[in-house]
Amino acid sequence: MRVMTANVRNADRVDDGHSWESRKDVCARVIAACRPDVLGVQEATIDQVEWIAAALPEHAWHGLRQDPHGHPRNAVFVHRSLVVVDRGGFWLSSTPHVPGSTGWGAKYSRHVNWLVLADDSGREWRVSNTHLDHVSEAARAGAARLLAEDAAAWPDATPQVLMGDFNTGAGSAPVSTLERAGWRDASAAANPDQPDPGPTRHGFGQEAAAHPQRIDWIMVRGPVEVRALDLVRDRPDGVWPSDHYFMWADVEAVG
Repeated sequence: MRVMTANVRNADRVDDGHSWESRKDVCARVIAACRPDVLGVQEATIDQVEWIAAALPEHAWHGLRQDPHGHPRNAVFVHRSLVVVDRGGFWLSSTPHVPGSTGWGAKYSRHVNWLVLADDSGREWRVSNTHLDHVSEAARAGAARLLAEDAAAWPDATPQVLMGDFNTGAGSAPVSTLERAGWRDASAAANPDQPDPGPTRHGFGQEAAAHPQRIDWIMVRGPVEVRALDLVRDRPDGVWPSDHYFMWADVEAVG
């Protein structure tokens, strides 16, 4: 199964020369070319989700509507060959079942969407997509604790995937919390000789706006092997699909 994470950059943002209108065709083409079975997007407005859905007609999308405008910021697209067994989500706060709640000093309300999927063998997977706060380290730490507790509530035999924009790098407290809870970095699993693929936020190719660390992640937990992983640096016709590189991983349940 190929899983992919893509921060598509919020269409509401004013990006000189890099508006959603100017890059939406390229963004959809780049995603479609990767042929993901499961795609998690971050920052997407409903218009962006619907545009990507049109480029992925063999997929259906799922996700909580995060804000009053109905934007499914962390939507998950699933290939129709996979059966959606269950789905849900919660907010990254001390009151995770209160819609729109904000926790630990986060600038924005943050949440996670999750799905239980059955592959063609009938094996069930749990896949989660999230976006941690970009301002508050305490919010990222609190969110990581919540994600760790949530994953631990599922049987150890359940293959799990967690993807998204963590807004933090390797060795940080949030990532360490997840690792102690059994989550493994898919990049390190796929490429043990070069575990860190490098920065993933490039600011539309502007060095001054780039984040010095990889902040986009795919992690796995339980009986999962990562067969391959790659950053998507494609820039068709010289157009950046987003201010982040997208990332995909080929994962397989074992045992």
